[in-house]
Order: sequence, then C-alpha cells, then structure tokens
Amino acid sequence: MQGTLQAEVSQVKEQVDAGYALPSSWYTDPQIFAAERSRIFRKHWLYFGHVAKVSEPGSYTTRTASGFPVVVTRDEDGELRGFLNVCRHRLHPVAIGCGKAKALQCHYHGWSYGLDGRLKGMPRSTEAFAQDGVGFVKEEFGLVPVAVETWGPLIFFNLDPDAPSLMDALGELPGLADIRGVNFSTVPRGVDEEQVNCNWKTLVDNVIECYHCPTVHPTFSEVYDTSAKAVEITTMRGACALAFPARDKAVAQQAGDADFAYHAYFFPPNFYLSARAHESYFLLVTEPVDATHSIMHSEFILPESLTEEQVREVMDGAAIVNAEDMAVSASVQVGHEIGSMPLGYLMPQSEAPLRGFASYVCDALAGEEADATVEETPARAGAGSA
Repeated sequence: MQGTLQAEVSQVKEQVDAGYALPSSWYTDPQIFAAERSRIFRKHWLYFGHVAKVSEPGSYTTRTASGFPVVVTRDEDGELRGFLNVCRHRLHPVAIGCGKAKALQCHYHGWSYGLDGRLKGMPRSTEAFAQDGVGFVKEEFGLVPVAVETWGPLIFFNLDPDAPSLMDALGELPGLADIRGVNFSTVPRGVDEEQVNCNWKTLVDNVIECYHCPTVHPTFSEVYDTSAKAVEITTMRGACALAFPARDKAVAQQAGDADFAYHAYFFPPNFYLSARAHESYFLLVTEPVDATHSIMHSEFILPESLTEEQVREVMDGAAIVNAEDMAVSASVQVGHEIGSMPLGYLMPQSEAPLRGFASYVCDALAGEEADATVEETPARAGAGSA
C-alpha cells in the first residue's frame, strides 16, 4: 500500500498543479481517509475550543475534536495542558464535560490523575507494586500529553511531539485577522453540530470559496458583494483569507470597515473563522467521521452586550447559510460516489483556495510539510462570479 499510495499521490499532485481537482476516489476511499487521519490529522494543528471553559486554575474541559478525545486542563499553577482523554489502564475516559477538580478520575476502575497528567492513585495499588513480577513504574503511566497552544482565546492541539509551533503553522493568518479587525474580546454564545453525508474535504472545498455564493447564498450575496472584482483573496499554501465589501455603506460603517465588512480565514486542515469586522465571529470546523461522513461543528463568538434574542437571530442566520452549504456538499458527494467521473477543473482565481488546499493535501500525504508563506496574489482575486 505504501508504494502504491506514494505513486498515486505523485500522479494526483501533477494533476493538481495543472489546475485539476482532486480525484473523486479521494473523497470516498477508506484507505485515503486512513492515510489522511495518520498524516494530516495526527500531525497538524486542530481546533479544540474556546479558552473560556478553562480560564481558572483547577478547571478542565473535554471534547472529541476531529475524532480525537481530548481533555484540556488549567493546572494549579495556571498552565494550560492537554491530554488524550483516555485512562492509561483500560482506555476509558478520565473526564466528562467541564468543571473544576483537583484530579481527573476514571469512572471505570477509579484510576486518578493530576491536572498535570501524572498518575496520582489507583485502587488496589499494592497488587501492582508488591505482586507484579515485571515491576510497575507509576511515573510511566501518566496521561498521554498533546501539545496545546492558543491563537487569541482559541485553543488548538497537536498529537505530533515534533510539530512546529502553532504561530509558525498559522503563518500570516493572525496578522491578516488583526488588520481586518477580528474582535477576540467577544465571548462564546452558542455551539452547534450536525452530521453531513459527505467527506470532510467536500465541506472544506465548499467553505473556502465564494464562487458559489451568488447561486447558493442569495441572502448573503444581497448584503455583501461576492463578485469576482470585489472580493479580496489572499492565498497561502493550503490556507487562505477572503474579504468582502458590504453593498450598503451603512452596513460597512456599522461593521467599522469601509472596505471589507466581512472576512474569513481558513487554516488547514479543517478550521474556518469568519467575522464581521470589529464585531463578532463565527467558527466552522469540518470534522472527519469516516470516508463519506463529516461533522459540521459551529461556534458563535459574539459581543457580551447582545441579548438572547439577538444571539438567536445571529445563529438562525448562520443556520440558513450552513444548511445551504451542507445541502450542496451532500449533493457533490453523490457525484463523487459515481466512481468514474473525469477530473474537475478549478478556476485559477475564484477557486484559487481550492487549488492551494488540494496541493496541501497532496503534500501532507506525501509526507512533505506545507509551506505557510503567503504567496503574492492580485488585490482582488475573484471569490465570486463576475
């Protein structure tokens, strides 16, 4: 399989460099999915959640993120730590939900761990220390650590001990977000998850371009100019940023940005942040389930001053756009599952982010590190139809 995969990746990379989309088999094949889980999701930075739930020493929070059960703690010294949420005894979770505690205790056999991950105790421990002929070493049975770092209040984790820092991996994205005015002082106001009948890349392909916006998102396109001449796209190796001007000057002034009232940032493999300048932002994570199913994980980070009714209005509006995206993604997946379709063609400007993402996937499966350096692109390289 190894040699066969490498040969296939090399061939697909040549096709991607020529402007073609990834082959449909890469959106349906369980072996490709397994390779992605190993070479992408086990090695690259993945979004976990907002730091609000672990803001105080002694707090912890859990989530199964991109298929990995993770617990993040704030130890008594205030240090943020991350671990696989799996007991070293028989692999049961050691924490559920979120809260405050001096230790994390597995409810299967009662093994307990400090917030720093060290094994603190286990029932009937004398059996291990006095009767085990191979010699049990308590210090070797702490929780499995994962690297955790933050971009503003957003926590990311990485299972690879040799991974570059989060800031190095993000490259130019934080700087672009600062320029456009992402307001990280806002607070979490809601979370939603829905399973979608499509490969995780099918969802990514959809959310990182707005070529489809005039036809799929008419309400959004009424408020923001999604034409090719109006949208600014900054492409990176796999990552991208898009910025949209408001059609109504009053909307632009309300957002605090005369040029680009709405902007979005994609950090591969599956993290998407969109924002109204200086106001609120919305997170979308396309999490893999298997070769043909994904979870659309959404978070709403809004000003604390909003009423519950206003929060619901924002979430309902986003739900409309999400539903439109999920519907077309599921329909595209049906096309992928035909199994013998010719390669698709990606527009060089409007779908430039897709070309970069496809190249990123190829490089990752080939074992090459993606280059996060921003490429020079035209000031307004199309994200929508002319």
